[in-house]
Amino acid sequence: MSARITIQSGIAAGTSHRIVNRVARVGSDPQSEVCLPTADIPSHALTLEFRDDGCRVYNRCKSNVQIGAQLIEPDQVAAWPETDILQLGQDTELLLDFLDPQYTENDEAFDFDEDEEDLSNHDLNSEGDNSTERQEDQKKASSLNAKIIMQMVVTTTCLVGCVFLLLREQNRKSGPDTGPGFSEIVSTAIANPTVVSPELVQRLQHAEAQRIRGRKEIAHDEYQSIRDDLIRGSNEIGNESENPNTQILSFIQGRLE
Repeated sequence: MSARITIQSGIAAGTSHRIVNRVARVGSDPQSEVCLPTADIPSHALTLEFRDDGCRVYNRCKSNVQIGAQLIEPDQVAAWPETDILQLGQDTELLLDFLDPQYTENDEAFDFDEDEEDLSNHDLNSEGDNSTERQEDQKKASSLNAKIIMQMVVTTTCLVGCVFLLLREQNRKSGPDTGPGFSEIVSTAIANPTVVSPELVQRLQHAEAQRIRGRKEIAHDEYQSIRDDLIRGSNEIGNESENPNTQILSFIQGRLE
């Protein structure tokens, strides 16, 4: 049996990750088994341990994590039932599925290596030195199976390539470039945090991500909501063409056409 973790909300909503090792990491570190590419999530947010009777979650964040109705405090461990949503950060929700061994033709079961150190040997609920546990987890991560690492590299490369092709095709259909592109808009906004709030940048990134995934109605509604908020604050935007908010508004108008 193996497991699948699907990201239900946030910038990576809709993506899923197959888990075939007994111990897995969740965080913003690109080498995590479940990578959440956002600065709001720590590089190593959760440690997951899979057993025959289910999954256990060790909270390595400095804030609480919620599974269903239960709150898990920092450095605490709790079971993750298959039917419950795990809330990480402000807007990231994860869903756990256990897959049948025959889910795919070449499916692999969890690698229960007898020589692999069991997380239960650590006192996860104690207030001892957590640095040793982190070092142990880093050693396990560095000893990942070469096949799994290669699969991650190939998957990431394919995703990047698909996004690039989609953006290039969209640019071709849109005709000549009459203004700054999405990357330039975001870069300018991030460089002017006193003018453009980080929240607006996140909303803009999420709307564009929905558009790239083909969810046109969701993207249209989110872009329209951002546009309405910018128009309501038009007295602060002004008419300067170099104002980041003015550029964002012009860009969104183009997306809504």
